[in-house]
Amino acid sequence: MAVTGTKMEEFRRLAQECRAPALTLSTEQARAEMLAMADVCDRVAAQPTNGTDVRKQGGGQIDDEIK
Repeated sequence: MAVTGTKMEEFRRLAQECRAPALTLSTEQARAEMLAMADVCDRVAAQPTNGTDVRKQGGGQIDDEIK
């Protein structure tokens, strides 16, 4: 999946949607998991938008985290 401008905005929005409820979750583990998902979304959004496949960059780490 190439990260286009529209996809970049979507991943940034998803990151914010993960962060907002993280502050209200009752367990540290749940908060950490939501914040980790937000971090993954931020990293995907930060990928180049020149048509490269972000799953193949960085040894597939982002792809593994999304699954």
